[in-house]
Amino acid sequence: MNERPNSNAPQNDDVSYSIADLRYFTDDQFQQFYDYISDDRKKKADSYKLKQDWKLSVLASFQLERLLESMGVKRPVHYTTTPGGKPLLDMKNTEFENASAAKTDADLKDASTAKADADLKDASTAKADGKKEIFFSISHSGNFATAVVSDKYSVGIDVEDVTSKKRDVNKLMKVADKYFLPEEIALINEATKGDERALPGAFYRIWTMKEAYMKAVGKPLLEVFREKRYDPDDIALKQKYNSEAIFSIYRVVPEGEK
Repeated sequence: MNERPNSNAPQNDDVSYSIADLRYFTDDQFQQFYDYISDDRKKKADSYKLKQDWKLSVLASFQLERLLESMGVKRPVHYTTTPGGKPLLDMKNTEFENASAAKTDADLKDASTAKADADLKDASTAKADGKKEIFFSISHSGNFATAVVSDKYSVGIDVEDVTSKKRDVNKLMKVADKYFLPEEIALINEATKGDERALPGAFYRIWTMKEAYMKAVGKPLLEVFREKRYDPDDIALKQKYNSEAIFSIYRVVPEGEK
């Protein structure tokens, strides 16, 4: 994740994501982001009591709705949820442009104190053919907010800021021993080789995969712990990480594509 503060890049032609670090934006810029997002996302952001959490929610929502707009979704964006609570676009009230919006991410670039990638435009191969379903997921943690969209795959994303959790090595191992599969414990041990400083990274590579998978398939996390084994070579999984954060994207790939 050694990228500029705003990173917009495709996983492939059918999956686009964005990740941003809130430390690169001013309060005035966050107000601009807030003014841009839909009423549903404003309500979500306003439910947070801490300013940091409000900013993360706004930043994740802004990235999500810029990605959706790039795929031809007209504003304002309307949302709904499944009976299990998985967020979806409200297709009854969602309107599309006649073709891909194909806009650059100028708003995000202008709002950033650093140069934003132009990949958001290049990643936007939206197929706005009527009411085709678009899948999405967002996540935020620490200083980072992320979003992913796809018009082909059900997707999930999870980010974890590991800097505030490095002291909790014993706690992490207790969680791993309780919930992770034996093969995953072995991977952690192999990655750390007794060096506790490496444990948060090894732990959260597995944890974020399972969270992202949970969001993509809409299953309870405890069920995911039992059934989904971490595989760093899984073609459906994309991970990026550095010393501050780790994030995972998981897409549900049909058997014929594996």
